[in-house]
Amino acid sequence: MIRNVEEIHEYIGNVKEMDVFLQKVADIKNFLSRFDSLEVLINHMKVLERQAYMLKDYFTVEEAALYLGMSKSQIYKMTSQKEITVYKPHGKNVYMKREEINEWIGRSKILSSYDLIYEAEKNSREWAELNAKSNNKRNK
Repeated sequence: MIRNVEEIHEYIGNVKEMDVFLQKVADIKNFLSRFDSLEVLINHMKVLERQAYMLKDYFTVEEAALYLGMSKSQIYKMTSQKEITVYKPHGKNVYMKREEINEWIGRSKILSSYDLIYEAEKNSREWAELNAKSNNKRNK
């Protein structure tokens, strides 16, 4: 009798495992249904793999070139001319911080016509205020 109870318990455990397995299969099927085919999913995963490097804090020369849309030789030229900071642990491989690359991009800012006019007007007002203060001090 005890043996029968153990067999029933084992059978129920197997049924529960089967239910869990079937639920997981249903979840996978549901996930895959979001894509037209397995090939579309694989292509999507490949795109994500190619872009995953952008999440890294430090880039290799190859990754920096991809990130900036430049050739590796342009990156090496920039590093040799010290346009961008590099890190060389053990004096071998060259790495660049993503954050510093973004800062470098920001330093290459070219203002729009609107921004130039705005800056000129702002500077003109500031100059007029300073000039007025200077004249007031002289007249006292």
